[in-house]
Amino acid sequence: MKWLFSLFMFAFATTAYADEIDRAPDWVPFRGVGILSCGHFLQHKAENNRNQLGLYVEWTWGYISAYNGRRAFGDQPQPKTKYVIQDIPDFPTVIAFLDKYCRNNPLQSVANGVDVLISELGGVSVSGPVKK
Repeated sequence: MKWLFSLFMFAFATTAYADEIDRAPDWVPFRGVGILSCGHFLQHKAENNRNQLGLYVEWTWGYISAYNGRRAFGDQPQPKTKYVIQDIPDFPTVIAFLDKYCRNNPLQSVANGVDVLISELGGVSVSGPVKK
């Protein structure tokens, strides 16, 4: 009888989990300059608008730092080095990466570019489509 109860509980738990996955959003809400299009980034880069470019870099550093914190201390913490970005890129590197990404993907958001940057630095893509 215990095995029947265990089987029932397992089936219930996996069904509840599957239901949670079905209700997960198909987009992730963001705020800040990360929601701007790559077209905006390219415009600010062409204007050499250092103040605006600084905002993109600061947003990127904050996003990567939040990613690292979530990986290290979230619901399912990872070993200290697994998927955590050890070397957060400096100002010129972030600008160079976003410039290349945005030239190839002008209709995407800056946040999507930062997500790709995280992947290229050894992390796991996290954001999915971004919505304002």
